[in-house]
Amino acid sequence: MSNKYNATERLAKLLMLAGVTKLPMHLINRLKWDLGLPHNIVGTLLADFPDYFEACEVGDAVTGKVEIALGLVCWRKELAFSQLERRPIMGCAPNAKLSKHIGFPMNFPKGFDLEKRVKDWVEEWQALPYISPYENATHLSPNSDQAEKWMWQCFMRFFGL
Repeated sequence: MSNKYNATERLAKLLMLAGVTKLPMHLINRLKWDLGLPHNIVGTLLADFPDYFEACEVGDAVTGKVEIALGLVCWRKELAFSQLERRPIMGCAPNAKLSKHIGFPMNFPKGFDLEKRVKDWVEEWQALPYISPYENATHLSPNSDQAEKWMWQCFMRFFGL
């Protein structure tokens, strides 16, 4: 796979995680280096992948000004999987069944013990149904453990953990 195609996939995943599937160019430019994007995104990715991206406008919620943005042309089902969801598919966990109860890998240092009540809470939290970071989670109560698990998955997905 070419570096340009990898950059295209990373940018498409970012736009999918954004929820609105479009982001102002000034935000994308700030993340260019972190995502390994080419210097000239518009001239490179937008021109070479018109089936992925389009130039569009978004309104700034604070100032009301219209800004140039990059939008996703269409949702990419093949990219809408987190690493945790891919593990059973890729064979990383041969005995694992593809389910909606995927726990986060957690490794504590040797000799580190959690209090019983904390350990019980972590086990309950791990057993909560998994919601992909690409799914709409607006139905979750913002203060719920389920919303926290979804947010952590978004964080992990974005930073490649």
